[in-house]
Amino acid sequence: MILAFDVGNTTIVIAAMNREMVVKSVRIDTKATATKEEYTKILQSVLMDMNYPPESFEGAIVSTVIPIMKETLVLAIREVLGRDPIIVSSDHCGGMEIKVDDPTTVAGDLLVGALAAKAFYGCPAIIADLGTASKVIAVDEKGAFRGLTISAGVSMSLKALSSGTALLPKISLTAPKHVIGTNTVDCMESGTIYGTAAMVDGLIDRFEEELGMKCNLLATGGNAPLVIPLCRHNIRLDKDLLPKGLWKIYEDLQ
Repeated sequence: MILAFDVGNTTIVIAAMNREMVVKSVRIDTKATATKEEYTKILQSVLMDMNYPPESFEGAIVSTVIPIMKETLVLAIREVLGRDPIIVSSDHCGGMEIKVDDPTTVAGDLLVGALAAKAFYGCPAIIADLGTASKVIAVDEKGAFRGLTISAGVSMSLKALSSGTALLPKISLTAPKHVIGTNTVDCMESGTIYGTAAMVDGLIDRFEEELGMKCNLLATGGNAPLVIPLCRHNIRLDKDLLPKGLWKIYEDLQ
């Protein structure tokens, strides 16, 4: 088995992988300023909760959107597993061509999701990754990473709406029964959640128009189960898309 770390701005998913299958996974809060000693203790606790000793794992791979955490995680993983992890970069993406202005600026999680879509579902593909930010990613028919859109995620949008206005309350994430809201809370929830679903639908149409063909449609990320059922396109939800992509990169580099 290997340990796969998907480090986002809000949460870290740590998955025990047996080939492309997630055997067990844990979500923890991202602590960008935590020390190596703190993450060592966190990782030891995670493995204890998973009921796997460190020697169960042949290696580890990390994708992070927070550059300052790379060294800390490498040191913590080395301390616990006795070996350094692979750190995903534009040089470690399974030979995928990256057709953007500067490939080195593409975050690891975007490459991992695109590679997983290519490997497990086929191309062309459009991936909606709905987490702290809402990303919609395009992979063309030749398997090249073509680019993406980035917008504020559901939670971020609601937080900005509540904090930036005098009369709007702080609310939880729940899709209302009707798109047309008749009270303040429902209006905010509808605008944010149905609005994100409509954005995903609209971007799929525009992506397919630019690519010139229909695509495999995939979704992942913490907010995807809330938003994707409200979309009008037939989008396949795969909560393990990024861990599967991490396993694929790890396998390709062996």
